[in-house]
Amino acid sequence: MSAVEYADKEHTVLRIDSSGIVERYANQIELAHMNTGNTRPFPHPRGPDTFRCMEDYDYDGRRKLANYSSVVELTVLGGVADIQKDVRRVEHASMAKGVYSTTEVLFP
Repeated sequence: MSAVEYADKEHTVLRIDSSGIVERYANQIELAHMNTGNTRPFPHPRGPDTFRCMEDYDYDGRRKLANYSSVVELTVLGGVADIQKDVRRVEHASMAKGVYSTTEVLFP
């Protein structure tokens, strides 16, 4: 939300409980160690190994890094058709100078 391209825009944010998704879709989940949409300050290499299934993901290798962030992205191959089971809140929000601000709650 803070990216230059999006900073002045309002976003629709879905807050979900991911535990149900992980339980139902475990063998369709792939994880990435980076924000795959980020190309700044330069595009980092991407390839077939960017996303890994949970069983093959290098959790231990990630823990050894100084700027440790175990999982940066999670994707569900084919999508989450029943996402409504996991949605806890939907809101319109914006980010200005690093401050998250909810402008409207659509679903409590």
